[in-house]
Order: sequence, then C-alpha cells, then structure tokens
Amino acid sequence: MNYIDIAEASKATGKNPMTIRRLIKKPQSKAFVRIEKLEHGDKYTIDVNYLFSIYTPVNTVNTQSIQQPIQPDLERLLKEKDERIKDLKEQLDKKDRVIESLTDTMKLLPAHTTQFTSINQKRKSWWRRILGEN
Repeated sequence: MNYIDIAEASKATGKNPMTIRRLIKKPQSKAFVRIEKLEHGDKYTIDVNYLFSIYTPVNTVNTQSIQQPIQPDLERLLKEKDERIKDLKEQLDKKDRVIESLTDTMKLLPAHTTQFTSINQKRKSWWRRILGEN
C-alpha cells in the first residue's frame, strides 16, 4: 500500500487539508491511516487507494513517498479482529446467562388468572344489572 501525508492528499484530491483530517479521524478510516511519531508532533499518512475511493483524484501524486511492508498492518488488523470476536462472544455468553436467569425467574411466578369466567362472555349492561334483567 502507498501512503501519502495530508498535504499531498490535499493536493491530489483538491480538497482542503481540514477535509482530509476529518476523513482521517473517522472510525472507518482507522485501518487506512498511519501515524508516525516525530519530535515536533505526529505525522498522519493515509492509504492512496482508500483516499481515492472516497475523493476522486485531481492530479497525479508521488505515491512512492512512504512505502512500508504490508505484513505489520495485516498482523495488527488480525489481532484487532480476534480481540473483537472474543469481546462479542463474551457479550453473547452474558446475554445467554441473563436470558436463562430471567426464564428461571418466570417459572417461579404464579400462573396468571383472570377475574372473569370467560373472556368471550359479555358483561351485562349497566341498566340490566340495576334492573336485574337477563
């Protein structure tokens, strides 16, 4: 993967550098962004293919500025994926335990009874009850 910095990305897409920074900060962009720690601060770089899938290129850009092996990225992504799967499995187990607990609690409750002899049986009107008619 080829990575370029914010200034180059801005020139390549014709977008304002702040627009590129907003794109970099989005959660779905995290896998395509690299951060280099420098003396005076962090340097953000973004994958060219991802950038051009979001914004169309205006002109050509020198993509050979930063090229690093793919292997560390893949290992990091696989590790993050495995951790996410583990967390989701734990959440499912917790949900199942709660459902089982609630089901057991419901079994302990008394059965629901109705006050009327039949749901379909209509109640006498107010007048019929006072006058004692059927």
